[in-house]
Amino acid sequence: MKTAADLMTRNPICFSLNQKVSDLFHLFVEHRMSLVPVVDESKKPIGLIEDAQIYKILIRHHFDEKAPQQEKLADYKSFIGQPVIVFESTPIQEVLKKLGQSKTNRVFVIDSLSGHLSGIISPIDVVDFIMGEEKHLNEMHKKLKNMQSEIGNLKGKVENLTGNLNVYQAAFENSPYMMHSMDQNGKIVMANKVMHDQLKYNSGELIGKTIDDIYPENYRALAKQALKKVIREGRFEKMYMSMTTKEKWLISVDVASSALYDENGKFVATITSSRALGLSPIQEALTQVSETEK
Repeated sequence: MKTAADLMTRNPICFSLNQKVSDLFHLFVEHRMSLVPVVDESKKPIGLIEDAQIYKILIRHHFDEKAPQQEKLADYKSFIGQPVIVFESTPIQEVLKKLGQSKTNRVFVIDSLSGHLSGIISPIDVVDFIMGEEKHLNEMHKKLKNMQSEIGNLKGKVENLTGNLNVYQAAFENSPYMMHSMDQNGKIVMANKVMHDQLKYNSGELIGKTIDDIYPENYRALAKQALKKVIREGRFEKMYMSMTTKEKWLISVDVASSALYDENGKFVATITSSRALGLSPIQEALTQVSETEK
């Protein structure tokens, strides 16, 4: 039985309360992180800090003249959130459940004996596992081959993908991230409920939509290049983009994609995971104003 240890990204970058917040700013910028674990001296997790909180600390640290000049993260404990935690031995089904409940879309994995933080699981790690990505686990590539064998009878579409992947049915149907497939022409042939909900479409409405329908104009060329790369190279790693809802609102997302092939090695479709990061700052502000005026 597969466990959290098979999914997690090992040895994540961590931060401690005794480190300077200036170092934390550089860490987020250098690694383009959206979240970092906070650990104590024995490497046991005590919390997490997100990019939105880093932004607030940055403003307070550099621009609030009335605020005391505090140098260490320990001085900003109120900005530290509580993580969702599982053990390395936690079964995948339980991990998926907790990941879906996590407000940060992250689950911390700890060693059951030492209590040390040994890894982090995000929606992208789940996709890596399902699609055989070799992010830190060579075994994942074997999983991709097994899945490709199961869906080798698909020709041009992956509409019955869920039915063929019984082992991972829960991951596709109840995943906490958006998931869709595109054919070589950039037409959607499968999209899960989460994607329909996030982009404000009724069930099934996304089927047949194209890159031009779900990406804003300034991202369409990039999306088409990414599709070509998946067809040519088999995958592309995570990138940050924007998608557009049915009402033409923009949602920031991070996207990762892999290719599916039939038994003859012919490209069938993509399997793409997208994690919604929220509305653009301007639209977020407009939404808040609109709700205030009601």
